[in-house]
Amino acid sequence: MNILKKILAVAIAFGALSFAASASAAIEPPDALIKRISQEVLDSAKSDTGIQKGNRNRIRALVEAKIIPYVDFQRMTALSQAPLD
Repeated sequence: MNILKKILAVAIAFGALSFAASASAAIEPPDALIKRISQEVLDSAKSDTGIQKGNRNRIRALVEAKIIPYVDFQRMTALSQAPLD
């Protein structure tokens, strides 16, 4: 269950930080998108015994398939490197 909480935290953190300009992000409200993605990640994690056992390759594949497509790394990096006024 600890792995599931970590995966959910990653999903929420990435989703809350930034979204890529995709068709689903333009149509679906951000809060609904985060909720949907989080639920998909949790469902996948609950049904995959490899993830439950802590298989890093399975976890990485799940994150790359479900979370990474919605993250704009260039924008997140720019926001994190912006000077504080």
